[in-house]
Amino acid sequence: TILFPPPPSTTCSPLVFNGAGVTIQNNGASILTSSWSITPNSGYTLLQGTLNDASPLIQFNSPGTYLIALNVTTTCGTIIGQQQIIVNGPPTLTLPSIPASCSPLSYNGAATIGTNGSPITSYLWSVTNVQGTAIPAGTGWSLTQGTLTSPQPNFSFNTAGTYVVTLTINNSCGSATAQTVVTVATPPDISITANDGCT
Repeated sequence: TILFPPPPSTTCSPLVFNGAGVTIQNNGASILTSSWSITPNSGYTLLQGTLNDASPLIQFNSPGTYLIALNVTTTCGTIIGQQQIIVNGPPTLTLPSIPASCSPLSYNGAATIGTNGSPITSYLWSVTNVQGTAIPAGTGWSLTQGTLTSPQPNFSFNTAGTYVVTLTINNSCGSATAQTVVTVATPPDISITANDGCT
């Protein structure tokens, strides 16, 4: 019988698995060979030893679900044990490119978010100029729905200029930040000069 330790309480990448924590109950038989396999065969590195050693040290770098299997050959036969390892990671985030337009320009807070196995715990939006100085709500832009901590607030840009919208999200494994530029133009003014009809 092969006994694996309980899954780790912290599952964020990088996650380290120590083969020394596995107990082999060989009932008096001599162990001839040990070999490990990991499915999928990517997303990890060996910090110590090889997959043919009794106690390798394995680091999982990429979020995902892995199956670790240990195959032990003894003088009385072969025993196999396995354990599923779930590795979570920081979120991923992108904001869409917003075409320049005349005022008022609306942005609905759409974003592409990857949780990497760990739910998003907070959202924080901000609006700045291109130099990074904060622009308060009501100064050229406003929120028509939600707040700056909502997952998807609606923005309305009413004054011509260039704005930078930034979103930062967090989960239990880390954070991600993305930006998009909003360029707002003012419709042209048309002026007509009065003509008295005389030449």
